[in-house]
Amino acid sequence: MPAARRRALSHAVAGLHRTFHRYPYRPAMPACPHCVSDADLRRLGRPLDELAVDEVRRYARKAITTRGDARDFKRMLPRLAELMITDSLAVDPQLVTGKLRRAAWQHWPEPEQAAVHHFLRAWWAEGLAEPPSSGCCAYRRLAAVAVADTDISPYLDDWQRALAADGPVRLAAVLHLVKLVIDHGGLVDDAGWTEALFDEPAAGAALAAWLTGSTTVIQLERAAYDYAGSPHGQRVAAATAVLEDQRPPAWLGAPIESADAPDAGALDQLPAPPGQKLRR
Repeated sequence: MPAARRRALSHAVAGLHRTFHRYPYRPAMPACPHCVSDADLRRLGRPLDELAVDEVRRYARKAITTRGDARDFKRMLPRLAELMITDSLAVDPQLVTGKLRRAAWQHWPEPEQAAVHHFLRAWWAEGLAEPPSSGCCAYRRLAAVAVADTDISPYLDDWQRALAADGPVRLAAVLHLVKLVIDHGGLVDDAGWTEALFDEPAAGAALAAWLTGSTTVIQLERAAYDYAGSPHGQRVAAATAVLEDQRPPAWLGAPIESADAPDAGALDQLPAPPGQKLRR
């Protein structure tokens, strides 16, 4: 399953290339004369796949603010995405998603919005399918997504479907949830919850509501039972206890609402890149 997610992510990046290849390099792009040299701008004129990682990283830090505008960012976006998903860019992903927000991507033409949204969903799904590691933490990836897309409900639906799946997909989703709860679960009812994870209060509130909702808590309770005695059992049980303490007592033992627990088979049903169906 992780391999399928990686293929979907590759398709999403290819969709960015197809969608934004029509934006040319502009030698006269707006730039701060005190911050950016003519040589810096000329180097950006090379084909995207020939741009050195260091140059792309410098562009990412200065994009739109002191180098170019949204049109130039659209041209560079596929290369930024390629390097971001492999961690080659070596910057906080929120830097890139923050540039998306600054470029007002949700007001771009519909095909461009669709390509960006598909990429964000695919990047999220790929991270969710891998167990937590130093290079992949679901809640940090979700925080980066929320910088660009403040409506995180589709991403939380993906997480819920993964929790209701089986095999490695479920285990990875459970371990990501456990990490979130162990790291930050005690803050759910605290004013610092949003500030600890998100720039956007709405995203923090949505995650807190999802985290303490009956469906999520019961899925974690089931995981604590299923993984008892495994190497992960103690951490899953500890996270379950934290969430049960955060949830109102009247909700304990509440049935899982079908509307809150989408069909696990729908996890792979991400929107296809514009003009292309994903291969399964």
